[in-house]
Amino acid sequence: TNTNVLAGGLLTGMGTLTGNLNSSGTVAPGNSPGMINVVGNFTQGAAGVLNIEVGGTTAGTGYDRIAVTGNAVLDGTLNVLQFGGYVPAPPERFQIITTTGTNTGTFTTVNRPPFAAFTALAVNYHSSFTELSFPIAQVPVPLDVIVGATAAPAGTATPLFITSDRGPACLVGDMELLFYPKGAPIAVPK
Repeated sequence: TNTNVLAGGLLTGMGTLTGNLNSSGTVAPGNSPGMINVVGNFTQGAAGVLNIEVGGTTAGTGYDRIAVTGNAVLDGTLNVLQFGGYVPAPPERFQIITTTGTNTGTFTTVNRPPFAAFTALAVNYHSSFTELSFPIAQVPVPLDVIVGATAAPAGTATPLFITSDRGPACLVGDMELLFYPKGAPIAVPK
């Protein structure tokens, strides 16, 4: 039997739904936080709202998740809510929707809690899951500290390591700066 959350409706709690979950209303997994298992497909329409609480690093107890045995089709609004005063630390990641099928679509609107750690929040869409990530802030480095660089071989994912007047890698405060092949600076905690 399919579960249909109509506009203005609310589905909340934990457990397993057998059949497709179709939402044009609000889905809020868990009892702060928790997990809804869907034995079928999950489809969130344009009017649908998904509320996800983030209060730790473990799915189902630290943050909300929808685990789908079929496909997930996403649209509508994602509300990310802070739970229990938890503040994520970069580069933490939270798989909020997982599928054994395919994961398609994107949320049209993403609402975040209004404080610094959540303002850097990114929503990443992969073929079998959707995740929240909290990327590390990039730190600008004055050009005069970069003395030389060693390029990675073509076609590899090996980073381009830089040397500087500060040592074998460019350290800025507690951050080590590496440049990857496409030239994007990535700051890594020391």
